[in-house]
Amino acid sequence: MYGYPGWSQSDFDDVFSSDRLGTYLTARGGNKNDALALYAWNIAISNAMFAVICGVEIALRNACHRELSAYLSLTWYDTASFLSLDVGFAKEISKVKSRIRADGKSVTPGRVVAGLTFGFWANLFGKRYRNSLWVNALNNAVRHYPPPQKRTDINAKLKKINRLRNRIAHHEPIFSRSLKDDFELLKEVAGWLSPFLPPWLQYHNRCENLLLELPLPHQKF
Repeated sequence: MYGYPGWSQSDFDDVFSSDRLGTYLTARGGNKNDALALYAWNIAISNAMFAVICGVEIALRNACHRELSAYLSLTWYDTASFLSLDVGFAKEISKVKSRIRADGKSVTPGRVVAGLTFGFWANLFGKRYRNSLWVNALNNAVRHYPPPQKRTDINAKLKKINRLRNRIAHHEPIFSRSLKDDFELLKEVAGWLSPFLPPWLQYHNRCENLLLELPLPHQKF
């Protein structure tokens, strides 16, 4: 049995390929039971971490939307001054609009904002847009960032979160990361957006408890 009562060798091999579990097998010295236990834990911690990321992502995009709307217009994503900053912006926004229409819905600011990726929002804080977006709008999106505000630091930390988000979204292993540091980073960024968000995330999170449950080698599930 490998991690679940009633599983046979053939059941295990049918469900989990060696490629999928290779990292986990290596981490657990080739023991399949231990590898599967670690795999199950990785799923649990990924789900918990993703829930925290979602809270930060929604707050970030809403803050950016608020400030860009005040600076340009409610449909800032359609303005020539915004689209002229980067040809990639028009492509990403066009894809979002196409998906909205394909679902039989009308294109609204709320749906466009919800459809844009975390990477899109993180990129808005890039060096290229310092004089256009940062100075005029986005510095207010992270209004609770400790002074003096450093846009490069904000951009780097948002990109770090985005890389973690993408690893989780693609079902990649995250067990070998310093997940406690990742969680602290998420709370830090949340605090830039609202002083109320970090304690809310802390209250509802499952990450810290799961970190205490990391299965050790030869520990039965």
